[in-house]
Amino acid sequence: MKPFPRFIFFALFIAFVSFSCRNSSPDPGRAFYYWKTTFRLSVTEMKLLEEMKITTLYIRLFDVDIDKDAKCAVPVGQISFKQLPDTNLRIIPVIYITNKTFLVSDEKQIPNLAAKVLYQINFLAGKGGFSYNEVQFDCDWTESTRDKFFAFLRAIKPELQKSGKKLSATIRLHQIKYYSKTGVPPVDRGMLMFYNMGKLSPTSVRNSIYNDADADLYVKSVSSYPLPLDCALPVFGWGIQIRYNRIIKLLNETMLADLAACGRFNHVVKNSFIANESFFLHGTYFMKNDIVKLETTEPALCLKAADKVAGYLAPAQRTVALFDLDSLTISGWEGNEFEKIFNSF
Repeated sequence: MKPFPRFIFFALFIAFVSFSCRNSSPDPGRAFYYWKTTFRLSVTEMKLLEEMKITTLYIRLFDVDIDKDAKCAVPVGQISFKQLPDTNLRIIPVIYITNKTFLVSDEKQIPNLAAKVLYQINFLAGKGGFSYNEVQFDCDWTESTRDKFFAFLRAIKPELQKSGKKLSATIRLHQIKYYSKTGVPPVDRGMLMFYNMGKLSPTSVRNSIYNDADADLYVKSVSSYPLPLDCALPVFGWGIQIRYNRIIKLLNETMLADLAACGRFNHVVKNSFIANESFFLHGTYFMKNDIVKLETTEPALCLKAADKVAGYLAPAQRTVALFDLDSLTISGWEGNEFEKIFNSF
């Protein structure tokens, strides 16, 4: 009998080791973000959570921004609970804080701001009838606001630790790649936002939510980031309102659905529409000849993003979250498409 060729044995050995390592890592936790100001799940949303065995729901409770008149930080867009979250779900409150908040706030105000924010989280958690073991803060901090934001996190963290709670923060791709400049937040975990990576532009042909070219500029830096990372992927779309070749506003999917129904736009080119008259819709002004450019995340594109980043995340216990839970989006997806994305990890 001829000896087994060495190169074949070596190739099979490598394949076996790779397969074993991939399958020895624990299955990731499955999560969705909920980013509306009213908590009320539709039948479609509840069915998806059950079918996909979602274990965690990240619920945005409120934003923090600077009040123009009082010139101090205040809660904005607080959530209203018309329905209580399922007690079988792990609920993680998320607070979005504008970068402006830390530009304007004095360092001496930071401890007081932290105390007020934590009080408001507990108040709304009581309203929603849920307990929590982690809080997440979402802030696109810069080098100029880093110290204040990190001081805010340091003020919050020991208060959470008293009751055994964890602290996490969203991490954007530029903060991953240039962390020596932007700093690493003093939190227990980071949530890598693997989307919104392209530059918003009225003329760019790249999808600014996700595209491979921009992803390739950052993804290799993920594995060297000095924090354990979870990962959020996009399952949303938006419209870019353009006037005189300048971006005016980002339009959410509810607005896009209403625009499609109003009959006041003509199709120009792929994914671009032009207003045939001037009008108001839900408080937003559309001038005649305004262009709305649509950017969406189709299932195949989200799966491509998942495959791209999965190999750079540490094979430890982690959560894969989809942003965000919305009937308008998920009604166009099949359950097995979500399953493929989660299974990429």
